[in-house]
Amino acid sequence: MAASTDTGDDVGAKQGEWNDVVRRARIGREKKLAMLMLSSYANSDGTSIYCGVARLAVDCGVSYRTAGRYLAWAREVTLLQMVKRGNHRKGRSDEYRLILGHLVNEKVTIPDPDAYRKLVGEIASANRADSKRRQSALPDQDDQDDAEEPSSTDTIDDRRSEPAPQPQQADLRTQGDRRSASRPDASTDTQTSVGTGFYGHSDTVSTDTPDVRPPSIDHRTSSTDLPWAKTDLRSARYPSARASDGDGQKQSSTRRKPQAACNRCGTVLDPDGTCFTCHAVPRPRTSPAS
Repeated sequence: MAASTDTGDDVGAKQGEWNDVVRRARIGREKKLAMLMLSSYANSDGTSIYCGVARLAVDCGVSYRTAGRYLAWAREVTLLQMVKRGNHRKGRSDEYRLILGHLVNEKVTIPDPDAYRKLVGEIASANRADSKRRQSALPDQDDQDDAEEPSSTDTIDDRRSEPAPQPQQADLRTQGDRRSASRPDASTDTQTSVGTGFYGHSDTVSTDTPDVRPPSIDHRTSSTDLPWAKTDLRSARYPSARASDGDGQKQSSTRRKPQAACNRCGTVLDPDGTCFTCHAVPRPRTSPAS
């Protein structure tokens, strides 16, 4: 680290005055950011700055060595003065204060306030001139774009200039009718001629005769074509669920015979002779004593 140039003759500066000098100084944006960061820790009178090298490195986003060089440079050009060395073992950083020493004007280029305002005015004037040039060029560019765009009356590649052909009346009658197209010879194979797609055959083959309208779907030649036979439900006989022989096979359709009932509740008894309601076994009837 460079040797300190702190002297007792340097007069401290207030925070506002010191910031104004640093803002006008030509020291580069990295050093200027570090100096203004140090000033943010000072009081209004420029004292009580407790900012070590590590803290400055984190605030400015630089390495520890770079932050140490910034502090050494500020003390060398008499912008910063160390007031009290801290106790690093106890975690106390050094104390600094803001100064404007006798070496500032010699080692740092600082424009006077009038020159500084002139520089600001030149940049503002240049920006206004560029804005006027850009705005004046906009109408010319728009006219050029309009000239390059095709006119609304152009018929190049216009679908409206060539109307699509309309189908004739005869085409409408036969359009989509596959029966009028040429068919291959009908096959005698039943599985293939059906044309249902079963058995792995294609459904494109049909036995329809060309130019002959097939019968309607609901065409019935007789009542026997129905999938079921009409029966009289009033006289129909169906096998009973309980009517079965000893082997468990259902018997033929017969009229249901009256079954025995429970002598307690009157419920029809199960095939094993027990009552489903009261779970009672009826007593066998005994013939009267002779």
